Amino acid sequence: MSDYRAFIAERGLKVVMAVDTQLHPDRLSATHLFHAEYGAPIAMSEATSSQRVHHKLKDGEEIELGSSKLQALGTPGIAPDGISIASSSWVLTGHLLPVGGRASVYSGTDFPELVRSWNEVLVKLPDATLIFPGRDSGDLLFSTVGTEKAKNRYLRLRSPEELRSLIFDQPEIPRLGSAADQEACLAFNREVAPQVIPLLDPATDASAPNTNSIPSISVAKLVKKLGKASTEALIDIREPDDFATGWISSSLNIPLSELPFRYQELKRFNRVYVASLSGSRGDWRGPATVRTLAYLGLPDVIAVEGGVRGWIQFGYPLEGAKSR
Repeated sequence: MSDYRAFIAERGLKVVMAVDTQLHPDRLSATHLFHAEYGAPIAMSEATSSQRVHHKLKDGEEIELGSSKLQALGTPGIAPDGISIASSSWVLTGHLLPVGGRASVYSGTDFPELVRSWNEVLVKLPDATLIFPGRDSGDLLFSTVGTEKAKNRYLRLRSPEELRSLIFDQPEIPRLGSAADQEACLAFNREVAPQVIPLLDPATDASAPNTNSIPSISVAKLVKKLGKASTEALIDIREPDDFATGWISSSLNIPLSELPFRYQELKRFNRVYVASLSGSRGDWRGPATVRTLAYLGLPDVIAVEGGVRGWIQFGYPLEGAKSR
């Protein structure tokens, strides 16, 4: 919760609702904490068996959010109470669709309903609609409906039998933990105000990070390339306050929080270098950005090794940095 608390406080936000996209058997929900700390009502699908819900969302129901309106979309399949939340330009899909990865299934997964939710709900949204998945196996931050229609093998399936065959023919089906752990998660997530946190096998959380290598460039090589070609760009994905403390010469600040709505700006470049804070394996932002932009069709996306900190460690100055 600490990250959420900081995000809410820094931006002066008001939490008006806490939504779970399904009753999860593989992770512990914190919606009860949002209700306790912010007074936010908890909402889930009208099909849920959770006891902590204050408002059950109907398929097609509108949710007012300031001057905007969101819509609840019934998308059962992975779970009987699966739901997605959509605006005019994006959709939060929870576990509905494996974006860039492999599908996981639960003991309660309904294959016919899942295929129906894909074919009759998700793919009928406009192609430009941004998809924000709850989890995936490819470390992608987001995608679009059009990209998934073109690339996602699951959306090419037309029958539950095809899906079942594809799922169980995978070399390795993602683990969701033991049956006991799944039951413990479900019990915790159903309770109104759970007091005891179950001890779970780490494998119960199926969202493992992608450790595959990504294209990268050293700071020494990057220095020689900066400003040499108008067809190449260096983007700094730190948030504006961090960027304002100092930036690499000629870098373009596209904060990670704005990237889904601005990535189209980068399509005019033949090559994009991505600088995060540290660029190391411990900083997931850089690698995830590289994978996402490449998946969305940018031709050549490369991570800066060491990121902004690496630049400083090599003795190169940052523009806008105040001397101490």
